[in-house]
Amino acid sequence: MKPVRPHLPHALLIGSALSLALAACGGGGGGSGNSTTSTPLVLSGNASNGAALSGAAVDAKCATGSGSATTDASGHYRISIDGGTLPCVLRTPNGSTVLHSVVEAGGSQSLTANLTPLSEALVASLASAPPADLYANFDSTAQGRISAASIGNARANLTAALAGITDISPLDPLKDDLNAAPATTNAALGKLATALTDARLSQADLDAALAAAGGVTAPVKTILQAASATCSGLRTGSYRLIAPFVGTGGTERITIDAKNLSVSYADANTDTLIDQGGCQFSTPDNDQFYVSASGVTLLRYSAGSGKTGIALIIPEQTLPLFVFAGTWNEIGFGRDSSNTPLEGWSAQSILDSAGNFTGNLDCGSELGVTCTNDTLPTQLKTNNDGGFDTTYQGSAVRMFAFRTASGGTMMVTTSPDGSALSILAKVGSLALPAVGSVTRYWNMSFNSTGYQGNFISETTTVTASNAAANTYTRSHASDGHQETLTINQPKDGMRYRPAATATNGSGGTVNVSAAVLMRASDTGLSVARNVTSGQNFFAMSIDRP
Repeated sequence: MKPVRPHLPHALLIGSALSLALAACGGGGGGSGNSTTSTPLVLSGNASNGAALSGAAVDAKCATGSGSATTDASGHYRISIDGGTLPCVLRTPNGSTVLHSVVEAGGSQSLTANLTPLSEALVASLASAPPADLYANFDSTAQGRISAASIGNARANLTAALAGITDISPLDPLKDDLNAAPATTNAALGKLATALTDARLSQADLDAALAAAGGVTAPVKTILQAASATCSGLRTGSYRLIAPFVGTGGTERITIDAKNLSVSYADANTDTLIDQGGCQFSTPDNDQFYVSASGVTLLRYSAGSGKTGIALIIPEQTLPLFVFAGTWNEIGFGRDSSNTPLEGWSAQSILDSAGNFTGNLDCGSELGVTCTNDTLPTQLKTNNDGGFDTTYQGSAVRMFAFRTASGGTMMVTTSPDGSALSILAKVGSLALPAVGSVTRYWNMSFNSTGYQGNFISETTTVTASNAAANTYTRSHASDGHQETLTINQPKDGMRYRPAATATNGSGGTVNVSAAVLMRASDTGLSVARNVTSGQNFFAMSIDRP
């Protein structure tokens, strides 16, 4: 029996744009556009980052017309644009950054548009792009994205993303009267500022995550968790620990406190995390945690009798089924029966937006260029303890998923008894890496008995590439040996490393095993499996700083 294989896609939000014009209160500011009507378009509001932005320039672009103004001592501005027509987009400086806002078409000739970190975040969600890009390219396409409905969707997404930080559901970040009642908005802005500091994020980081998120806000919630002072990938929150092959195997939920450096397990035991530098942490029992920038983590732990076990840890997220729609490559490691050694294998599956498997290919344990149709797993069903359940050839399978702030998604499947583990990544054609590019990573591998076979902290540098052959060569800093890999082989999104005898820096030989490799999107995790029977291994690598 081979384990199951699930797969994922993802969705993004909508784009938006608007322009506002400003005129200083009592300052006689104000811009003008082409005058086509006797009734000017008036835009007004407040600029604030929790404190009023006094004396700040506010610029507005509209479908027709533009204008500018300077805020007064309370952060208020007013812009009158002769002949101005909606929609509009506005901006104002906020220290080294810029805040944006929008006004949709269909409103009156006197409208409110506040400029705050909340409006900035809302515009990022609305535009599915940096707000500055919306302002710079406010063409008819951008203007067409701005509507009351799209702003409402962006507002709902922002409310969901910030739910663990502050409740902004009573607020309208764009249109609330901040002159008359600024306290509630200022309190929310203060909580957001604190959260960004604790999470070691900038406003631009938040904007980028919201732009990529669409209606899937779990990744934004993940990165808004408090981060370790030395490793931004280690964040406070709930994680799924998957420890296959050793003992009864299985999974459990753990909780990490990144600020106080502790990890709590399902049995109520708590370990201190000791910072070893470079996003590596240890426990008093000498368990070793290796943390990627995304939060995906590998764990090496004592498995008794002088052996070492390996576990995969991913931040827990609640993701909708529709993000899994698409075609997915899978690399796994498991047993055909309880008396056989663990072996690597590949597969490819197709999922629809409701979690149904519409295709499932078994690509075997060799190279895997040719695949055969396989039994379809059952529809993914939400497990109340986290992740999803499916059944493959009558056997239960657990599936867990993780999505990065930029929208990359990976899936992990495991059997309840821990006898199988697989990683799935969306199919996509790879490009050759640039000559000179450097990758730093920790690599650890399971042997055919399920314990750690090898571990190394490695750095590789691309030394050559061949576009005609789709190959590149990389050297290893640890011993100087080189190896050549072919991209998009055996499938798009995978890499193939043929068996070879290489020469190390001392003139000795290094036996390079044939392997199929795959990156799990942009999570920082890579996996590889054996191709040659009798050399059974399954390697996992985590990018390091």
